[in-house]
Amino acid sequence: MIAITDVAGCIPEGRLDSMARLDEFSITPEFLDTKIGVRAVARMSIDEDTSDLCVRAFEALCRKRDIDLSTIDCAVVCTQNPDGGGIPHVSAIVHGKLGLPSTCAGFDISLGCSGYVYGLSVVSAFMAANGLRNGLLFTADPYSKILDPADKNTTLLFGDGASVT
Repeated sequence: MIAITDVAGCIPEGRLDSMARLDEFSITPEFLDTKIGVRAVARMSIDEDTSDLCVRAFEALCRKRDIDLSTIDCAVVCTQNPDGGGIPHVSAIVHGKLGLPSTCAGFDISLGCSGYVYGLSVVSAFMAANGLRNGLLFTADPYSKILDPADKNTTLLFGDGASVT
């Protein structure tokens, strides 16, 4: 049976303080609290990339439980914001950074908000169809890579982060 055994995440320490941008966007603290609901968004450092957030999420998972990398059968990354130009795919980069076995399958899924739910379904079906036992589903979207910092509709709402299931 394929089941979720644990989840961990990585939220970068950097923050973009929305309260400091009230005048820039001509908004009030009340608007920020009642309409957006986010006073600061996480931002990765300039030297980090999507795969780095995935690795940090995996490190957080390893602090919760022992994981034998040699038993990992697949590693799937769901993101709309890949490293560099998107080649090689993020799962291949994560595969290399974690030192996963050469027998470990890896592929990316390009989805945003619905990515986690669809990713669970895809990974579960892939594992079942191929007789796999241990997989990792990473979701990572560092939106700071693509957002216009002058767009109050997005920059005050979307932060950077990753998870691994």
